[in-house]
Amino acid sequence: MTVRIEEMQAIRERLLRCRQVYVLSHPNPDGDSIGSTVGLCRLLLAAGVEAIPVIPQPVPEKFLFLLSGLHWLPGPLDVTGKEVVVLDSSDCARLAEHG
Repeated sequence: MTVRIEEMQAIRERLLRCRQVYVLSHPNPDGDSIGSTVGLCRLLLAAGVEAIPVIPQPVPEKFLFLLSGLHWLPGPLDVTGKEVVVLDSSDCARLAEHG
């Protein structure tokens, strides 16, 4: 899938207009899933957007340090009607646990 620069800019602008964004990781999170979720949250927080990582349980203990200093929520979580970004998931069916 190719994303044009204009599409990326539109996504960026929309995210920066949000008051609050939930950033979802896929079920059975691994290092790249948690890392990308936390990375985007930290960027949004630095830009003044309340970004909340939603990390499904269980979080492998070796990756808990990535969440240090962040308010995060354990998944699954009902995000109906919320602003949401999904990372590191190629199939929406994989996210069914999030509600």
